[in-house]
Amino acid sequence: MVEQQLFDVHADLDVTRAELELIGVHVEQAQHALAEAKVRVALAETPLAQREHAAARRRLHDLEAQYAATQEELERLLVTQDALLAKLVV
Repeated sequence: MVEQQLFDVHADLDVTRAELELIGVHVEQAQHALAEAKVRVALAETPLAQREHAAARRRLHDLEAQYAATQEELERLLVTQDALLAKLVV
């Protein structure tokens, strides 16, 4: 039973690590988009540029929150894995 749980947690860890990597790429892209939007606001000073900047800022904030939540899930899975390994050894 412990072996199966450990196998399941390991599979979940693989998925979560892949998600974290993908979200990290999206965060980098959103940071770049926000930087570009800041430049457009500074140069154009139009309502459209300001809306695009606000949207880029919200997108980055949402992605950063998603990254943090996924990181917390990864940490929780690692704790679970450690607990299962301890049971297996004992």
